[in-house]
Amino acid sequence: NQMCYEIGVSHFFLLPGDALEQLDPVVSAPGTVGFDIRIINNQIVVTDVLPGMPAEASGIRPGFIIQEIDDHPMELADQLVTIWIPPFNERSHRARITSAIQTLLFGEVGENVKVSFLDENDHSQEVTLTRVERHEQPNTGEGFPTLYAGYEYKTILDGIGYLRFNGFLPQVLDGVLEAIRELNDARGLIIDLRGNPGGVYPVRKTIASQFFDESVLLWNYIIRHGLDLEGFETDAYAEPPNDPYLGPVVVLVDELCASSCEEFSGALQANQRAAIIGGWTSGSDLVMDVVILSNGASFGYPIAQTQTLDGRVLEGNGVIPDMEVRLDRELLLRGVDSQLQAAVEFLANQLEE
Repeated sequence: NQMCYEIGVSHFFLLPGDALEQLDPVVSAPGTVGFDIRIINNQIVVTDVLPGMPAEASGIRPGFIIQEIDDHPMELADQLVTIWIPPFNERSHRARITSAIQTLLFGEVGENVKVSFLDENDHSQEVTLTRVERHEQPNTGEGFPTLYAGYEYKTILDGIGYLRFNGFLPQVLDGVLEAIRELNDARGLIIDLRGNPGGVYPVRKTIASQFFDESVLLWNYIIRHGLDLEGFETDAYAEPPNDPYLGPVVVLVDELCASSCEEFSGALQANQRAAIIGGWTSGSDLVMDVVILSNGASFGYPIAQTQTLDGRVLEGNGVIPDMEVRLDRELLLRGVDSQLQAAVEFLANQLEE
């Protein structure tokens, strides 16, 4: 893998067969304690707490600063990263540290996790949380471990719809499509993709198609020189449904948004179909193939590069938000998600015009 990474591109790795389940506990482990974090002003801050989970029961709230997890001090969190994966930029660097911290929160159901944190008054506290079964649905694909993904949707202020899903994976597709249909009358729609690491081509293309009433070019693929990919679709066009959502759309992204997440948000942005708000994405976006070798190992290697309608290559560059908004600890302590708030205000202004 170190040799692979020296080439400096994403989606290029080799994994022993017995390492598949340890690929990424954030998406493959069955148990969670129920909170999420991001790096804010060089501090590890709680950004989301799931209802009904151990973290909520223990009193952990958004805005709390995590000091230690299982005796791993957060000021040394970069040491949790065992190997640095391309692309080598500041956003990807921050994403890798965040993912390494998140990995400590996921694992087997029933295991304990010790968490030390500063509360809203900056008083130090310590709790022990027991991982419980996560709410997302599992899906197993060839060459990959079990991957968990889920979705939620609702109507928020002033008739604005909100949709969030944490992976472009088959088990969420029907639910996400149904959510878009249910929100079809919403005055505006916020699609929250923060932390979404990507997924598979048919899912991202199908979901993107829901926001067009004609067959526009979503993106195209530049195939690696020398490859003969028979049947590979180099130009991806939207396949609109009978009842597309045609209201104003905002997509929320951050540095953990990668691969399919970047293709989806980049396509809507390039087609001027959505405003992108949040943080600049990492630029980890290549099409890869995965083959199982004779010894059971999985070899993932890039076969094509994505380019959006306006000619942008996403690998290494990422998706630059139309409105860059950072999370703020003081606002989180008051129950305000600054990125979500910016999305609501943007749509409100759009609807007044």
